[in-house]
Amino acid sequence: MRRITILGLLLVCSLPAAAGLCARPGSDGVTRAQGVINLYVAAPQGESLQAGAREVPLGETRGEGELAPGDLVWLVQVQGARIQSANAPEYGAGTGTGRGWTTLAAGHHEMLRVEEVSGERIRVRGAGGGGGLIHAYPWREPSAAADPGASRWQLVRVPQYESLTLSGDLTALPWNGRSGGVLALDVRRTLSLAGHGLDAREAGFRGAAPLDLDGALGSENDYRYRAPDPRELAAGYGQHGGKGEGLAGSPRWLVQDNRVREPRQVPRGGSDGYPGGSMARGAPANAGGGGNSLSLDNLEVSGGGGGGGGRVGEEGRDVEGQPLGGRGGAAVAARASRVVFGGGGGAGSRARGRELASAGGAGGGVVYLRAGRIEGPGSIGAGGAPGRGGEHSGGGGGGGGTLVLLAPFGNLDAIELDLDGGAGGAAPAPGGSGGSGRLLAGGGMDWTALPSEPAVQGQLQPGQLPGVAPGYQCRPSGTLISGGIVGTRQPARAEPEGTGIAGRTVQVRNAAGEVLKETRTGPTGQYALELPDTLAGEALELEMDLPGGWHPVRAARGDASPATVEYLGQGRWSMEAMDEVHYEGLELVLMEQPEMEGPPPRSIAPGNTEIFLFRYLPRAEARVRFRYRAHQREADNWEHTFFLDPECDGASQYVDRELTRWVDAVADTPVCVRVRVRVPETMPEEILDMEVIAETDPGPTALEVSLPELRRRLEISVQSP
Repeated sequence: MRRITILGLLLVCSLPAAAGLCARPGSDGVTRAQGVINLYVAAPQGESLQAGAREVPLGETRGEGELAPGDLVWLVQVQGARIQSANAPEYGAGTGTGRGWTTLAAGHHEMLRVEEVSGERIRVRGAGGGGGLIHAYPWREPSAAADPGASRWQLVRVPQYESLTLSGDLTALPWNGRSGGVLALDVRRTLSLAGHGLDAREAGFRGAAPLDLDGALGSENDYRYRAPDPRELAAGYGQHGGKGEGLAGSPRWLVQDNRVREPRQVPRGGSDGYPGGSMARGAPANAGGGGNSLSLDNLEVSGGGGGGGGRVGEEGRDVEGQPLGGRGGAAVAARASRVVFGGGGGAGSRARGRELASAGGAGGGVVYLRAGRIEGPGSIGAGGAPGRGGEHSGGGGGGGGTLVLLAPFGNLDAIELDLDGGAGGAAPAPGGSGGSGRLLAGGGMDWTALPSEPAVQGQLQPGQLPGVAPGYQCRPSGTLISGGIVGTRQPARAEPEGTGIAGRTVQVRNAAGEVLKETRTGPTGQYALELPDTLAGEALELEMDLPGGWHPVRAARGDASPATVEYLGQGRWSMEAMDEVHYEGLELVLMEQPEMEGPPPRSIAPGNTEIFLFRYLPRAEARVRFRYRAHQREADNWEHTFFLDPECDGASQYVDRELTRWVDAVADTPVCVRVRVRVPETMPEEILDMEVIAETDPGPTALEVSLPELRRRLEISVQSP
């Protein structure tokens, strides 16, 4: 567990497409809580959901609470990935690493509002077409040995607190193959951790069970192998260690509730849970692979692979320290908005033993936190469990899970984050450690200020957390203002892509010019400011400090911003303070002005001709043209000619005029122009001052933009013969 200190927390995930979609913020009141707060609803057998659907069937439930109209629920695709099942290094992703997937459905998710509860079904409203689901959510149970693994979704009720103070740790019920593994809450005002924590550690995908096997007919090079049935297991007949549970399915033998379990009966010729078998070193998706038996009698053993998180799990090793054991599970990229559990660790291969020695560790679950403000100290954990050690081989550690953090404000003395993967089990043939988990933040937190990285981090962009908006956005406590400052290289496009500009001051002033609130943009250029409801009715002006050399090309106002918002120019906006209003998406898009290099001063004898190079460097898509100007009357009749070289490759185009044609420019790609100058035969000795001027046209933009001309002097010293 790493301790991090976060001061001046600024996290915003702007949701313009769904800002008007709210549940009932604060409906669970001002309270204290501990333990399990979520209700988990499993997908009924055989029920898949289509994009646009409004009806959601309900399976078995566990946890706390009941569903009612106005509730906030989170729909998550927990499992669903297809893998290459070749018994070769191509196992998994087909790339020769022995891990990963070929297609991934798992990790899709969205917040929904319950409209109606009727028997074993509910009617919901979401942000998809017709008020339905954005994504499809498949359900699949493998039957034949070669079938793809399971696909599973679940529904989680998310409490909507007005304010919440922890009286003990909040915990997630562990994933049991159908539901669980998630801790999710929405707090309209303040969440006070009060020294306690949000805990989904070891609540994700389950680790592989250790099996007492005397050997069979497997190969030390196997990437997949059939699991023994109960009768074979009783006789010790089988090969290799088991694979962990992950995005691509559930293996035949698992550890659950601290005991070895076979979750379902498998008919002869049926599916092990993974295509081709659930034993041996191949790592299906983010699950760790099982340690390989390196001899037919299973006396030469290796450790299980660690489950994947935001980083790849480590490989298990043999007694000589060579990576001949289970492959580590694949990583889910930090930049992806998929929300996933950490992969379960693979079991070590071993000779006869007892209890859970050599078992794989469980992966971390998911913590999904939305709060207007967080008060520390406290902790948030979604780390993986360690693999079990053993007399012969160790199990792989579970991968770290996912933390989704949406909280625009905070006064945090300290937060302890545990998103680490579990350590590999210690043994002569040790297991691999699980990969560390993922922290997905809505923007604004400056992780570079921390002494060490707490986890794998990713900044979520607007629209990446779809569905019902957070309670603090639906009903802000006073006036909430959020948006960003973005630099673009595509100023004339209807929706230009951009990169956030960090470290710029953003202030709110009253009519008298007094600064009421001030902040700075975070690493992704996002900012948020909160004003109390006591200011309701006052005129406000928002002012953004623009970096030098940058020019506004677009002033975006989110769909939910009231009509009273007006852009005044030069990074300034006017609005009115209100109670429970969110001025969302006040974003300024800027383009950086280009640069131009000119030649150094030069001496020319009368009657001679020389060529001078000017190099123009654009910072955005635009077009440019050049002209020539002399400042002394004597130089007006000098012979000069332009040679355009749009690609700076020496292939010049002759232009015999004062003003060149327009040339299209690409960001960070130079455009060159050469000027050929001939000094007359008769000329007094003096320095003549001339210049080349570049005019930049960014094209049609939302704001009228007039970039300053770039002028570079051409100093020529005339030498007497």
